[in-house]
Amino acid sequence: LCYTPPPPMGSRIFEIVKPHGSCNYLPDGPLKCENITFLTPPGSMMGYVAGRIRPAQVSEVNEFCATNNVLAPAMSIYAAGKRLLHSGPFMEEQKRRFENSIASASRLIVLGVAMNPLDVHIWEPIARTTAKVYLVDPAPERHLEWAKAKGIHRRVFLLANDFRSAIAKVKALLHL
Repeated sequence: LCYTPPPPMGSRIFEIVKPHGSCNYLPDGPLKCENITFLTPPGSMMGYVAGRIRPAQVSEVNEFCATNNVLAPAMSIYAAGKRLLHSGPFMEEQKRRFENSIASASRLIVLGVAMNPLDVHIWEPIARTTAKVYLVDPAPERHLEWAKAKGIHRRVFLLANDFRSAIAKVKALLHL
């Protein structure tokens, strides 16, 4: 598994792309922020801080969160009109890599992702791809209804209802 740069085509290394960021994406380098208030005009979507991001270990994330009362890890959760507080360029790059990965894939495994069709930077690339889409979801109805509404239901399949029972099936799909 690798976070960046993308592995060579045909390699047995799998790229990790997290278009919403992750709790383990931290600023790269020493950073301590305390007792700062950011003021921006109403409706502004601009982030406050930009800089390099790196994947971190759990202990580093715990330390970062315990010592910084201003910035969180580089991540976002879908909400209408959401703003990303920092690391906008990094997050835009994650979205671009996600879209490129989806466009070039022959198989997609959607694992642990709730269906929110309003989150278009996730679901529109999936709707546009010609790849087969395999779901791992205990309640796949919303995914399947979305696929039918998009006219892609013939290439969307329920692989498993839970992670544990999906492991062997995912390995087989990926020829591992």
